[in-house]
Amino acid sequence: MYSSSSMFSTFGYANPFFSMNEDVFTGFTGPNGTQGPMGNQGPMGNTGPTGPSGFGGSTGPVGPTGAIGATGVIGNTGPTGPNGINGLIGPTGPNGVTGANGLQGNTGPTGKTGPTGAIGPTGPGYTNILTSKGDILTSNGSNLVKISASTNDMLLTCDSSASGGIGWKNSAILNNIVISNMFTYRPPSGNSYNITASNPSASRNIIIPDVGEDSTFLLANGNQSYTGQLVFYGAPSIRGYSGTQLQLQPDNGSNIYFIKAYQPLANRYYIIPDANTANAIFILSEGQQTINGEKTITNLKLPTTGGTPSSLNYYEEFTLTMMFNKTGSNASPASPTTMNLNFIRVGKIVTVIIPGISFTTNSSYSNGNYMMLSPYISGQNTYIPDRFKPLNNSRTAINTFENGTNNMGGWACFDSNGHIDYIFRSFDSTATWTANTVNCGFNGFSTSWITS
Repeated sequence: MYSSSSMFSTFGYANPFFSMNEDVFTGFTGPNGTQGPMGNQGPMGNTGPTGPSGFGGSTGPVGPTGAIGATGVIGNTGPTGPNGINGLIGPTGPNGVTGANGLQGNTGPTGKTGPTGAIGPTGPGYTNILTSKGDILTSNGSNLVKISASTNDMLLTCDSSASGGIGWKNSAILNNIVISNMFTYRPPSGNSYNITASNPSASRNIIIPDVGEDSTFLLANGNQSYTGQLVFYGAPSIRGYSGTQLQLQPDNGSNIYFIKAYQPLANRYYIIPDANTANAIFILSEGQQTINGEKTITNLKLPTTGGTPSSLNYYEEFTLTMMFNKTGSNASPASPTTMNLNFIRVGKIVTVIIPGISFTTNSSYSNGNYMMLSPYISGQNTYIPDRFKPLNNSRTAINTFENGTNNMGGWACFDSNGHIDYIFRSFDSTATWTANTVNCGFNGFSTSWITS
């Protein structure tokens, strides 16, 4: 028995036929539901045992006769019967064709030698004309004649002027022997060497020198390797197609120098000068090299960055000696003082380096605001050479001093006519050097200008 509270908690719904205090009873049977669908057919059961045989029926009528079967295989031949009686001999037939001759039999043995015949009559007399070693017997067309043996190194040749039609010739001078203009040599391989000689304009001596070892002829065509020193006299000519290469392979190594020559517009002469007994190296367009010795280059063009290269065709260093001296009322040394001006010209640019100068001013003249250099000084005619003169008048700022101090800026003036006109004490040309004062002058300086 379950309490109703258990049923409620178990099934989760209220039953109208139950009360909280009643026991559980079976309810009324409901109506039958609709028949469900038929289930799947079950598996077939095992076959049952066979029943007893029935009674046999009556025999049926005989069927029609079947078709005749194929013929069987032929049986083995039976044994041969006995020979019959021989028939009568027939008449003889005609003769057959004669057969070919048989092979010749071996030669029979030689018969015995017959008896010696009688000696014939004595013939006419005979004189042996070959009396010396090396004599040769030949014919003159009618009779036998003798060609006497010659001296050593002579050759026997055909000679129509000789009585026997042949004669001896000196092997060293075969000038009357004409074989052909072609000499053919055929080695065992079957191919031939044909050596042809053209008719020379005069007789020629072709000399094979002794080279001290076995050697090989050099031929005009094909590839050959040459060892040893080959000296060409005269003007040797190497010719070929445009772009022909001269190949140099040092020490038979794997790398080669290829030297090419192209067709020039006209004949050219490339001269190798004497490098004053010194060994030298060619200058190449590529790679790094050191150039030694003195070289004069008349037209040198250096690369630019977008511009058109111009000729760099001038370089010179030059030293010019000038003099400071008394200059009237202008400042000047107490005694003549010389100085060296160093010029450097590169192309059209001239740079001059002027050393500083320090002196005691002349006490005989009033204070001066500038100094002057020759040729403005009496008796001095020194000019800047034309190749260094400035294209236009030029001036450069310098430092001047007095009594070793009192520094101030001044000017150095250069004239296009080659003068060094003035060296001013100050920029405004008003300051002066005091007369009879020590340590007066200017510091060294350099300046540049363009020349023509």
